[in-house]
Amino acid sequence: MNTLERIFESMLWNSRLIVLVAVVSSLDDLKSRLAKVVLMILIVKFFEHALSMHFSTSLDMLYFAGGIALIGLALYLSHSGEGHSATKH
Repeated sequence: MNTLERIFESMLWNSRLIVLVAVVSSLDDLKSRLAKVVLMILIVKFFEHALSMHFSTSLDMLYFAGGIALIGLALYLSHSGEGHSATKH
């Protein structure tokens, strides 16, 4: 990586940090945002691993479907924990 790329990457990370700090209003808000980031990283890693999986039995496919269902549940619970209601007015 050359010097120009390092400077650009540093500027990019600094601008992201400034935006994150400007948007965060409390410590609980920061914890919530970090938990969502960790959840998204885990989801991406799960699907990266799924691309290399070889399903030899139907039980393997059932485990994969169960993992997807658990991801959906985690996303639902993280969204409902924000105080959003399930029904729209």
